[in-house]
Amino acid sequence: MKQLASLLFVLVAMFHVSGFASAQTVTIAPNNINNGGSTTVSVTGLQPNTTYIVKLLGTLPNGTNCGNTERKVTTNGSGTASWEETVSWGAGSYAATVQWRIGNGQINWGSGGTLTVN
Repeated sequence: MKQLASLLFVLVAMFHVSGFASAQTVTIAPNNINNGGSTTVSVTGLQPNTTYIVKLLGTLPNGTNCGNTERKVTTNGSGTASWEETVSWGAGSYAATVQWRIGNGQINWGSGGTLTVN
C-alpha cells in the first residue's frame, strides 16, 4: 500500500510539473504607461479554447497592493489569452502579477515583471 501511495504521489507530481500548472508565460506590454492608460496582458500555455477568469494585480515595494476587476477571457486554439487592461493605480513601479482560473477552480498565477505607471 505504501508503494502505491508513493507511485500516486510521483504521478501527481509529474503532471503538476509537466502540465498546465508550470508551463505558462505572462507578458505585459507596454510595461511603462501613464496612469489611466492601457496595456495588453497575455498568458500563454493555457488550455486551448477555454474560458478563464483573470485578474491583473500590482504590488509596490512598500507592500501596497492594487488590482483590477476580474474578467472572463477565452483562449485561442494555441492556448493564449490576451486582453486590454486600463491601469489607474497611481504612479509607481509595481511588481505585476496575473491570476487565472477556470470557473471556481484553483487560482494560478504568474509574474508579469515590473509595470511602471507614470
